[in-house]
Amino acid sequence: MDPSKVDGLAQVLETVAEFRQVVVFTHDTRLTEAIRRLRIRATILEMARKERSEVEAEYADEATARRASGAWAALSAACHYHSYESNPTAGELRTLHDEVRVLAERLSPVPLSS
Repeated sequence: MDPSKVDGLAQVLETVAEFRQVVVFTHDTRLTEAIRRLRIRATILEMARKERSEVEAEYADEATARRASGAWAALSAACHYHSYESNPTAGELRTLHDEVRVLAERLSPVPLSS
């Protein structure tokens, strides 16, 4: 399919999603790529079949999952430091706050208000 048609499909789905829930099953990665490139708000899940036909859903964006894991670890460390450790600086906390805001925006199926 022509890339402009994939972009067009993504935009049509975005419009429909304003009024209805949209669920798309596809094995083609071009739609996911178009959604990300066009910065369309969407929750993209990757379905994986495991042993005995068990199905597992995961966020398709592995980098976002790693970032969320790293942010969680950093926040946990910031909140649970020991008396013999330095507490986090204001700059470190601001950086964590910004990272969590970016992740929340990325993972939210609807726009978040600032």
